[in-house]
Amino acid sequence: MCFRSSPILILSGESCSV
Repeated sequence: MCFRSSPILILSGESCSV
């Protein structure tokens, strides 16, 4: 799943988790 600009996640920006 890939999240883009997610305020919920600590890492702001583009992060993808397998």
